[in-house]
Amino acid sequence: MNKIDKLIFVCLLFIFCPESASGQIYNLQSFSSSAMLGHDSNPLRLSENEISQLSNKPYLLGSASEVYSRFIGINAKVSFYSRKAILAKIFDRKTSFSFSLTYKKYFDNREKNSQYFTFKINQQLDKYKRLYINYSLMPKYYIRQYEDLDYIMSFGNVDDISRYYSCTFDMEKLHVIYQTPLSLKKNKVKIGAFYERQIFSPYFTEFDLNIAGQTIQFLFKGDNNYFNNNRTISFLYEKHIGDNSTFLSEVFSSNYMNRDYKQHRYKVSFNQIVSSSKSFGLIIDTYKRFNTSKITSDELHYKRKHTDLTLSVWYKKDRCKIMLSNRKRVARSPFEWVEELKSFDRYILTLTMTLINKKF
Repeated sequence: MNKIDKLIFVCLLFIFCPESASGQIYNLQSFSSSAMLGHDSNPLRLSENEISQLSNKPYLLGSASEVYSRFIGINAKVSFYSRKAILAKIFDRKTSFSFSLTYKKYFDNREKNSQYFTFKINQQLDKYKRLYINYSLMPKYYIRQYEDLDYIMSFGNVDDISRYYSCTFDMEKLHVIYQTPLSLKKNKVKIGAFYERQIFSPYFTEFDLNIAGQTIQFLFKGDNNYFNNNRTISFLYEKHIGDNSTFLSEVFSSNYMNRDYKQHRYKVSFNQIVSSSKSFGLIIDTYKRFNTSKITSDELHYKRKHTDLTLSVWYKKDRCKIMLSNRKRVARSPFEWVEELKSFDRYILTLTMTLINKKF
């Protein structure tokens, strides 16, 4: 957490924290918590080729005992509001806040244990329009074992397995969204922009990224004659531009590889309420990435592109929700070894149980 963007954090505190001199009051709105059980078939996102070679290259697993891993998790979320916060005073309407924490523990791969923090602001501008400001932080997220290219370039020994290190990064993201209704008030459009930073561990600082993007989302609500209840369909599009911030820095390997990319995201979500206690849904989430490296010797990134598709189905009854997801990435490159390395398949099964859902 020592590498988070201090400027953004300070700005959020300055704008939204209480002013003790003016007697600022925050009111508790709700508290919820949930627990999850799950199974991930490939948390390290290993390619089929890597999995087939594990008997000869067990170090690719790092400290993991299996390719797959079972996991448990817990999430807690607290919501509150204020009529005296700065935004509430500006728009003469209450400001809603929420803070949530998610923790996951992996039984078969302890390095994948993770924490995820989010802080959200929901400001009503008038009867139908809203402003959302979301900040998230994921510290020291472990990806997998990677080769330290600077080690190879310095010592020239590609057979030394000590060149493999645990690759982690700190991720933070700031998202600002404006919501307004369409011609029918229950249908909405959200337009926004975001900025994300990924700061990698010392062995892999050549991967550091600054990511900027824009987003637009349409939400349509309607009644279903069969279920006699509401359904929601949403369409999301995002454009991402990734800037490899350490390219051509003092790191030796940064002079021979460039991780810049352009990316398009398309997401369709379907949510059907069956009754007060039952609902189900479908999510299709696709990323299309194009690496823009112009270094012909940078085989890992030169003219590389991939399609990353996740299909999810879920069903919820009372306090329990079960979800099955399949994520598949297909890479394309002039170099066959890159296609094999960067393509993978992954299944995740999750059972989530609501423990507390209390409104005040």
